[in-house]
Amino acid sequence: MTPSAASARAARFAAQALTAEPSDDDGLLVAALQNDLAALLLETIVAATDLTARKPDSGVAEVARHPVQQLVTGLAALPRLPGSYDLGPPSARWSGAPTDPKAATSRAAQWTGLVVSMAGMTHAITAHAAQLSEEERWGVVRTVASLAEVLAIARLDVLRVLAVDGDASNVSRRAMAALALAAREVSRLAGDEPAPATSAIRLPPGRGHRPQTVSDVWHLAPATTNLSLLLVRRDPAIGDLLAVTRVLAQTSRAAAAALRSADRARLSPPTGPATLTAVVLELHGDALAGAVVAHRAIVGSLTAHSAVVGAQAREIDTSLRNVLDPLARHPADAHAAVPALIGYARAAALATAGLVQAVETSVRSHSVAIRDRSEQPRYLWRLANRADMVPFLRPLEEASAEIRSGLANVAAITGPERAAGPAATDATAALRSALERRQSAMRPSKPGWPALTHGFDQLRRAAAATWIA
Repeated sequence: MTPSAASARAARFAAQALTAEPSDDDGLLVAALQNDLAALLLETIVAATDLTARKPDSGVAEVARHPVQQLVTGLAALPRLPGSYDLGPPSARWSGAPTDPKAATSRAAQWTGLVVSMAGMTHAITAHAAQLSEEERWGVVRTVASLAEVLAIARLDVLRVLAVDGDASNVSRRAMAALALAAREVSRLAGDEPAPATSAIRLPPGRGHRPQTVSDVWHLAPATTNLSLLLVRRDPAIGDLLAVTRVLAQTSRAAAAALRSADRARLSPPTGPATLTAVVLELHGDALAGAVVAHRAIVGSLTAHSAVVGAQAREIDTSLRNVLDPLARHPADAHAAVPALIGYARAAALATAGLVQAVETSVRSHSVAIRDRSEQPRYLWRLANRADMVPFLRPLEEASAEIRSGLANVAAITGPERAAGPAATDATAALRSALERRQSAMRPSKPGWPALTHGFDQLRRAAAATWIA
């Protein structure tokens, strides 16, 4: 298993483990598995950064100065809970680990799958640590930080289940708080993978590294915008892209139905923004549906499935039943949600452009295989080229062009609409952009270097060397 595939599988198991209900039956086993996870995370980040654990220091200044070092120290200093180390060797605890997160029905199975997936990643990283580039090292650090934060949060459930109290509870809680703080700061410092230099769309500022939930219609546009970021920055497999195409087609049709319902509520003229945007979204949904139907070739992916892209697509797909379908049946609610639905249309334009770019990138990077249907094929599968993907790409490009031109015509006829949800002021947006640029500039080239004082440390060592000479 490749490190990226193991990391994606571990993330899926971790998401399940975070939401599972604690149980008294498997408290000690889960505690032992968490001990194993802490050891694997420590081994992985040490191999990627060449750092070693130091004496624990929970000061905020030290976390800000060298968060990666504090993460290493926090993992090494995580206390083992009483009784959790009497369950035999790891081989006994890891046996029967599920390979598919969907098959993990118990909390112990979810943690076992997470630990075994992390063990695969740890083995791959330690075996090839010398060949890792600095960006790949930062990617490893980013994964370790995310899972370390999961570990720190989930440890609280184990403390409650095992009824740990007194000094042991206080020491564990302080260690978990320090670990969570360091992990969160490392995640912020590591940021997300940079977008490709040949990006064909102008992406909004954002990290684009985790799915966003859609609890109401006002969350639909931010989640769709986040999907566009994930499509460009996460290298999704072709299966992910087919699923995203289907989800966007259904969502655009459902949003158009909600806008039609809003027009019935207020009896607006046929040239109103809701009616015109509904027409644009209907054409957009039909074009995307045509792309899915027209692409009948059997394709396969040569890269790992992207867990975050799939999770964000499922979150948007769930909004069809929970958010958009009720609006189509209640015109008054749909009328109040018109700004949010128009905001989704703008976000859908971004997501469609990102979808086109992601498909072209997959083909260009030889990540797509296609079933060879020639008369006497030498192999059943061959690498796909752009000509093979034209039946899929052409409707996508038409959908992207239609929604962009359609929204431009709506703005020309009705005037600019206010943004969906609470809009940030220009000053706030400028400040956020400046903070993001500054945070990116603060990140050292190597994960093992301090974040805030590396330049000063270099000058101090140079001055000391000159004085000694």
